[in-house]
Amino acid sequence: MTWYASNGAYTATAANEAIVIDGTSNFSAGSYSLTHTNSGTVTLTNEATVAVSFVITGGTSGNQGVTLYSTAAQEVTVNLIETLTGTTDSATTTVTLGTSGNTIALSYVETLIGSSANDVVSLAGTTGQTITVSGAIETLTGSSGNDRVSFGTAGGTISVSAI
Repeated sequence: MTWYASNGAYTATAANEAIVIDGTSNFSAGSYSLTHTNSGTVTLTNEATVAVSFVITGGTSGNQGVTLYSTAAQEVTVNLIETLTGTTDSATTTVTLGTSGNTIALSYVETLIGSSANDVVSLAGTTGQTITVSGAIETLTGSSGNDRVSFGTAGGTISVSAI
């Protein structure tokens, strides 16, 4: 499916759906809503030339995952998403966890902002992650690689393991 700016919000209902953000359709800086209702991973490819932010909400059953591909910076707010893979390009991926309370596995994410609810985060992969954590993350578990974690200005109590 190709997502044009004129489409507004989009609901991904098929498992393992590929969504392309059409770079020629005048996406502007701002927030776009994506709802992922089926289990499986939605691949979101941003071909737009501007950094846009996405609010991605998963369903209440099954495991929803999101993979981001872009050469532009990504800002993503997630609710009820179990896995999120950021871009492996030089772009920066910033993830804000929504207020539903989240249990999520992350990879290729440079900045993580916790919510006011109980957030349990694990770093996925074997290559090690470098991430800055801000806000209230209650539990952070490292990957099997060499992880580097920096803490932002918003402090809190956090349980850390395998870092």
